[in-house]
Amino acid sequence: MLRFKYRFAAALLTFATGILSALAVAAVSNVSRIAEREQPPCRSCAGLYRPEVPSVSICELNNHFEQYRGKVVRARAVFYHDAGQVNLGDEACPEVRLHAGMSDSCQSCVGARKGLKVYSGFGTWYDSAARVGVFGRVGPLENPTLFADDHGFNIDCLESAEPIGSGREERIKYTQGELLRMFFN
Repeated sequence: MLRFKYRFAAALLTFATGILSALAVAAVSNVSRIAEREQPPCRSCAGLYRPEVPSVSICELNNHFEQYRGKVVRARAVFYHDAGQVNLGDEACPEVRLHAGMSDSCQSCVGARKGLKVYSGFGTWYDSAARVGVFGRVGPLENPTLFADDHGFNIDCLESAEPIGSGREERIKYTQGELLRMFFN
């Protein structure tokens, strides 16, 4: 009879662990889910688009910064978020990083802002990086975090945000933060 109790307790514990694991997996997929993604050009940023806006790489922008100063450009970049500091980089020239920040009037395509938050940790407790499509102005930062220089990129429109790799670890970190925030608020 005593063995039966121990076996029953072990089976019950295993069952409960399985249920908790399934709930954890469901929480990660539900909380960090980005339901819809709008492809650029999007409605939110429609007022910013102009046919003459050049698409440039961060490498080109860095090498010819004065040529682009004060102008609006579109760029595909790697958005680095590290302890509140934001930089835009390019995989073609990994040593180059431009200080960046969201402008006061920053807009985003549907799903892009949450994608940035999940994959880069921007506005959360962890640091990471994401591939982004941005549209913005070159020059002094409107909202500098750690750097108040005039060699930056003001993001006026966040067109897209995608993970580097699978994004699995970032989705888990995002979910952990959201669940902790729910329990402790």
